Amino acid sequence: MIRKVIMGRHWLRKKQNIIIQPYRGYSSINRLYLGGRVLEDEQITLHRDESFFQTLRNNYKRWESDEIADVPVTLQIGQQIHQTVTDREGYFLFDEAEGISLHNEEQWKIAYLTADFVYRHTNYDLTRQAEIFLPNPTAEFGIISDIDDTIMHTDVLYRLRMLKNTFLYNPYKRRPLPGMATWINALRKGPKGTSSNPVFYVSKSPRNIFDYLSVFLQFNQFPKGPILLRDFGRTGVRPPDYPGHKLDEIDKIFQTYPGLSFILIGDIAGRDAEIYHHFQKKYPSQVLSIYLRNIIQKNRDKIFYSWRNEHNPINFQLIENPLEGATHSLQQGWIGPFFLDKIKNEVKDS
Repeated sequence: MIRKVIMGRHWLRKKQNIIIQPYRGYSSINRLYLGGRVLEDEQITLHRDESFFQTLRNNYKRWESDEIADVPVTLQIGQQIHQTVTDREGYFLFDEAEGISLHNEEQWKIAYLTADFVYRHTNYDLTRQAEIFLPNPTAEFGIISDIDDTIMHTDVLYRLRMLKNTFLYNPYKRRPLPGMATWINALRKGPKGTSSNPVFYVSKSPRNIFDYLSVFLQFNQFPKGPILLRDFGRTGVRPPDYPGHKLDEIDKIFQTYPGLSFILIGDIAGRDAEIYHHFQKKYPSQVLSIYLRNIIQKNRDKIFYSWRNEHNPINFQLIENPLEGATHSLQQGWIGPFFLDKIKNEVKDS
């Protein structure tokens, strides 16, 4: 009995494996933006051939995270030092007026995050590297893209299908929209194929699946870029079509790069039309074009066409597939002709 009590107390005192999980940040000379989370390490490992039960376990653990509140976190990059504290869901955010000087090419700068704190009567001293994106100062334009049902099949309009896609498939087995990676790469490389136009991904998906989405994007050869996801810790539980997160994140991008114009890519399943139109009115000189993928669903079609007839937006391209978007992009001089045949083949074979 005594032994059990001692063992039980020892177990209660066992040191937890705590990590800093940074997300990809971005910066200009006047602003730096980087978020992350402090939480218990769930030991999630991703590999292509994981079993059904491993996939289910990993996806469950992403949602059933044990976060650490009120942790002081320090960011150091070069000579800059910034400090903040995690919120009740373990999230931290650096949104600083002091940015990073841009060089003559696109860069991913390494920053250092540290956290020294006490958790459950145990001292922790953590360090983690984070990536901060600096676009090429000579970029012709930027690309802001939605993720769900824009570049990755999610079926957000069908709840059971969405849950199946979210929990039963690992990122290697999720289906990208055929031709989307090639089209976005074409926009990134510009009309001559030599540019490095920045790409930002903005989604209402929660930050719990940041690692999942980063693997999906890399595996399917989408350009690397910041992935700006929804923070339930700061916004609480909202309706699925709540637009506030996307409005906030995209607005920060426009404010951070006031001299850069953007192409916005989304779909009509959610509120991308309304959100993108907002920025078209707020930053008219910074929005080159808006591409929305059509979703064949009676109620959604009705809602979208009713909205379009009421607001009569300009530079809105409703596309059935990436080939239509790429064809228009080529006509506008935003991509080179050498990508079109590849996109055509990918769409045709889908």
